[in-house]
Amino acid sequence: MKLSIAIPTYEGGDGSGVFHLEYLFSKLMDQTFTDFEVVVSDHSELDSVKVLCEKYQKDLNIMYITTDKDRGYWGSNLNNAIRNCKGDIVKTMLQDDFLFSDTSLKRIVDAFDVQETKWVVCGGIHTRDYVQYYNPVYPRYDPLVYRGMNTIGGPSCLAVRKTNDMLFFEDKLNWMADCDYYKRAYESFGPPSVISESLVAYKQWDGQMTNTLSDETKKREQLYLIEKFEAETTKK
Repeated sequence: MKLSIAIPTYEGGDGSGVFHLEYLFSKLMDQTFTDFEVVVSDHSELDSVKVLCEKYQKDLNIMYITTDKDRGYWGSNLNNAIRNCKGDIVKTMLQDDFLFSDTSLKRIVDAFDVQETKWVVCGGIHTRDYVQYYNPVYPRYDPLVYRGMNTIGGPSCLAVRKTNDMLFFEDKLNWMADCDYYKRAYESFGPPSVISESLVAYKQWDGQMTNTLSDETKKREQLYLIEKFEAETTKK
């Protein structure tokens, strides 16, 4: 298996989780690169995501698994998906984002042709309605990413080589989980290989985590990372 798509999912009962996941599935079915599996790790207490995965099983190679560990933290849920991936490359996707081009997966896999490449980030673009697209993200690493200077993009832009020393997300972070990951990946493996082209789309909507986390939670996580990484710098 060349590639695994790792997707943390949740459906709270309003149908939004299943709606976005189904759109993501439709874009996966359009890909010119087809040697991939889809690993869905579900935090839901309902069976809606399971039913959807069963519906698409004939079209996509889907592994559906569940976990109640750290329910409400997507990093922990995503880690569960990653640990069950069998591909040489793991592509992370949040369930409300999707692939922007039918060649997105091929472009990402091709970026790993260099053996030393451990992690790849691609450009992204935003949409609210799947019709109008705006605010493209051209990823670059900022040394102050741990302070919230995320110039790379959300976790849906990320792909990593599956190795014994691969990194996982911190389980109990939401707002800063990707910033924490990018900082540690840079320290462990050096700068990412960058694809500037927008290969993923970030769906903007009222129920996304960006709009539901409290300012207090965001500030607490940001201060936690500042203390974590600046304390390490002081020790060195």
